[in-house]
Amino acid sequence: SLESLRLELAAEHEKALMQQAEAAREAAEQAVAKHEAEMKQLREDFQTQITTVREELSAEHEAALALRDAAAEQLTKDHELALQELKSASETAAGGLRAELEAGFEQALME
Repeated sequence: SLESLRLELAAEHEKALMQQAEAAREAAEQAVAKHEAEMKQLREDFQTQITTVREELSAEHEAALALRDAAAEQLTKDHELALQELKSASETAAGGLRAELEAGFEQALME
């Protein structure tokens, strides 16, 4: 009969709509899962980059500290050397002055 045919057609139509809805739901779940996996990968990549940058900065900082320490050590050595040279020059000048004074004193005594 026409009514049973219409009911059968409506049932098939409803079944097709339910299948389409199920397919759409599965596609949406797959899209969400793909998006979550991509976001997880991006977070991991970002964390790796942060770690790499931190390690590079730490190494550069250590190198800068080593350069600073070496420069300070060299500056100290240069300062000590300059003090030694100044002391030596001062002693030489004092010795020369003493010799001049003694010679002058002896000359004065001779006169």
